[in-house]
Amino acid sequence: MIRKERSLEGVPNVTRFIPQVRRLLKAMDREVAKKGPGAGFSYLFSERNARIKSRWDSDEDKTKQILADPSKPVILVSNHPHQLEPLIFLAELPQRKNTSVIGMSELKKILGPQMQKQYIPVYRNPPLEPEEHKAKRRAKNIESINEATRRLRDNEAVLIAPAGGERTGKWQRGVSLLVEEALQLDEAYIVMGYVPNSKAREIGRLFMKKWPLKRTVYISDAINVHDLPIPQVVKAMPYRDKEKMAEFSKALQENYEAWVAPKVKPQKAKRLPKII
Repeated sequence: MIRKERSLEGVPNVTRFIPQVRRLLKAMDREVAKKGPGAGFSYLFSERNARIKSRWDSDEDKTKQILADPSKPVILVSNHPHQLEPLIFLAELPQRKNTSVIGMSELKKILGPQMQKQYIPVYRNPPLEPEEHKAKRRAKNIESINEATRRLRDNEAVLIAPAGGERTGKWQRGVSLLVEEALQLDEAYIVMGYVPNSKAREIGRLFMKKWPLKRTVYISDAINVHDLPIPQVVKAMPYRDKEKMAEFSKALQENYEAWVAPKVKPQKAKRLPKII
């Protein structure tokens, strides 16, 4: 009987037992080393015959030019109800080597060494977490967001899914801290991505060539962070003030939802069976 080893995060290291996954991750990592994380995920979807369509807003050429420029700091914001949405978004953007991805700490253990360098882990709160563990987790998350803001100052593109997998849909403070940092720069941009109609456990379809993954991703124009609809009174609040971060998150989420709203198709009502 094979005993499954577990990573420090308590997640099975599937790459030890599925050679196909291991080979795929190694090939992805080679692409990441050459052209950045977007190239790695683009390779992943291409290799697994995924059919991804991108729908850009009106100023596609200018947005692509900004995204491809390694001297321009960009915050990439994606929805993330399940696993693949941020990766689909990143894969459809112009390839850029100086890109970092903020994501769950559990995933870092299975990534290749090149991708690990460009991955910033966040630590989720498990149920019934002891108080002493909470303090350590929060300290790690503060360290991670500080690293993300440092990379933004170094003109990187940073991908974040501010709602994470939260059922409430409420955006977390991390994106507020990134935007606040970006406002200190002379020039910085935010580009939003939205992948509709995704489903739980859809990642399994990447290993089913007979039923390839089919998705559309909507990509916004590049918005200068100084043009975001954030009230001046909020901007004037003290640096990293809790109330300020909450107002930032609220304003950013409302702006994102207003952009997404025309792209969301109303769900058809289910037809109920007749009762005789």
